[in-house]
Amino acid sequence: MKINANDIRTSNSPYLNKDLWVCDLRFNNNSIEKPIRKVPPTKINLVSNDKVSKRIYYSDNALVPYNKKEELVFSKAFGIYDNTGFRSFTGVPLEIFDSEEECKNQYKKLIKLAIQFINKKKEEFVNSADIQIKNLESEL
Repeated sequence: MKINANDIRTSNSPYLNKDLWVCDLRFNNNSIEKPIRKVPPTKINLVSNDKVSKRIYYSDNALVPYNKKEELVFSKAFGIYDNTGFRSFTGVPLEIFDSEEECKNQYKKLIKLAIQFINKKKEEFVNSADIQIKNLESEL
């Protein structure tokens, strides 16, 4: 089941100290160079911010991933929201699920959307380049 970010950001979250799955893949609308956030399906445990040394903004809780030995790695804790937030706007939250399968399915959808976005940007670039080439050739 998909979980709303507001349900896990408060200190009295019913998901506190529970295992969840998170993922995200989004690009800036103006650039395809690097995604704003790329998080493949990752198993995490939701913990209180006071258990991690990093400052997590816009949430009372942090997401702590597991290593290959299924041990929590507190040094790699991260926040629910990306870095597009500013003051009263929190930014965009990760996709959060209670099952691995749903998270992996959502990530595949996000990959398909990213491919569509990149293809659209590619088409826009090619069209713009063709116009520039025609303009230059007309001066020959």
